[in-house]
Amino acid sequence: MFKNNRILIVDDDQGIRNSYKQSLLPLQKSETLQKGMALFGDKTADADSGETIVYDLTFAKNGEAGVEYATQAKEQGNAYAVAFVDMQMPGIDGAETCKRLWKIDPDIKIVIVTAFSKYTPDQIIAIAGRDDLFYVRKPFNTHEIRQFARVLTHQWNLEREKQQLIHDLEMANQKLEKKVQEQSLMLNECD
Repeated sequence: MFKNNRILIVDDDQGIRNSYKQSLLPLQKSETLQKGMALFGDKTADADSGETIVYDLTFAKNGEAGVEYATQAKEQGNAYAVAFVDMQMPGIDGAETCKRLWKIDPDIKIVIVTAFSKYTPDQIIAIAGRDDLFYVRKPFNTHEIRQFARVLTHQWNLEREKQQLIHDLEMANQKLEKKVQEQSLMLNECD
């Protein structure tokens, strides 16, 4: 099954967006470094997990842009699995951005990443209309962001797989019911 590793990052600070890149994109090794690693037998992909997960990152400078990206992605059948959303941004704030993102795509997993918010978590929940938000304080830890990305994209994918299995089971059940009806008709005709 297709694995969705698409992540939307909504933050107005270029430095923070760069931190996400450093946290979530694989390190680009120079040709010299790659040759040296091959020469000395260093085959490590990711010192943290033993594997490299490649995320498809989209960066939005404000909430409006993030909502627009999510709308386009959903319309194209290529939804984001996770969104990391800042609270303090020009235009619509993070709470309103979350509300709009969930209106477009109720399946997206959202992590609020903020240094300061004028809202309490309960107020954010009231504005967004859902309580399945996660919170991370800035400055964030790279490992924490990676963990949220890995776990939430995995959860999103498992949920889609479950939906597909339920659909497949319903279709198989319908076929079986049709077959039983056909067999019953044939038996009744023989009597």
